[in-house]
Amino acid sequence: MNNLEEFLNTSTGNWLAQTTVYNLSAKIHVSLKSELVAEVQPMSHTPESIQQIVKNNPSYCYLYIISSINTQINDNTKIYNYFMSSQEELTSRYTQGTFIRNYIHNDKSIFLKGRFFLPDKNSLIITISHDNQQIYEKHQLLSSNLQLYMNITKQFGHSIMTGFNSCIRTN
Repeated sequence: MNNLEEFLNTSTGNWLAQTTVYNLSAKIHVSLKSELVAEVQPMSHTPESIQQIVKNNPSYCYLYIISSINTQINDNTKIYNYFMSSQEELTSRYTQGTFIRNYIHNDKSIFLKGRFFLPDKNSLIITISHDNQQIYEKHQLLSSNLQLYMNITKQFGHSIMTGFNSCIRTN
């Protein structure tokens, strides 16, 4: 088992999250509580659009994790995170590879593409570029029952939004 599989398997389960998002350009913040259900799914559940990427890159082996999110605002959001790596990237000193996120909300789907990097077995860093925005995320497993997550969104090189999450396992 590689570091990515270990990290994802440790992240699975039911979580209660406290989230605070700061919109720096509007100088406002929003705090909310969410229930997260995270699970690793087999490749057979992968949509055709992702399978096509893998077909075009036969050296990829990959996993993905699905998160169902119920918040105070809505209860109809799913996030699919796909982690794809060549065997060389998985066995390198630091596990890394291609990352694709699919947000689905009210039957609308948005795909974001980037890279992931595991500096150690308890941390995951994701970088995404979308249109003129760059997103940096860091997920930290502090224990089997506690996760911290932060992100920074930049537009034209300036920070426009940041978010902090603390998640406690409920199962």
